[in-house]
Amino acid sequence: MTSRIHLGLLMASTTLLTCAPAWAGPDSYIGQIQMTAATYCARDTFDTVGQTWAISEYPTLYSITSNFYGGNGSSTMGVPDLRGRTGVNYPTGIGLSQIPLGVSGGTTHNYLFGANMPRHSHTVRVSSDSNAQPNPAGQLLATYPGGARYATGTADVEMEYATSTTGNSSPQSFSTVQPTIAIRHCLVTEGPYPARN
Repeated sequence: MTSRIHLGLLMASTTLLTCAPAWAGPDSYIGQIQMTAATYCARDTFDTVGQTWAISEYPTLYSITSNFYGGNGSSTMGVPDLRGRTGVNYPTGIGLSQIPLGVSGGTTHNYLFGANMPRHSHTVRVSSDSNAQPNPAGQLLATYPGGARYATGTADVEMEYATSTTGNSSPQSFSTVQPTIAIRHCLVTEGPYPARN
């Protein structure tokens, strides 16, 4: 009988242990940034949209973040501005450029100019047809036996040392944004002070 009771208690405690929800800890640390799918930041957290606050309002947070994200460092402090930005780990890794804490960079759109491209050339295809025409409309560059320079034939020969240029004199920018989804980022302002390692 007692073995059945012990077995029942063991099974019940195992069920309770396996059904308990997982959690990382009871509180979030001051200065931690949390992502949420909610339409608002929870109590004791604020949106990370680059606000400037008085140090006297959040002295504990200032002791952690200093003025890396803005403010004058004597009476005001800044909040990270994550609108349209992706966080990058600090410090850097092997072979990567170091980005100082709090510094933002990058751009959402770029222009591609000749100076951005490696040196290269393009061949121009022309016709070897000697039946040249004097009018260029709808024609190809052709053999030049006399006055006419254009042919109706197929472009079947490459011109030596010739290059072609294409593009727009007023280039349009192109997006360099990676695939994203908008998630609210909230800065924790109240909670345990994060201990150093």
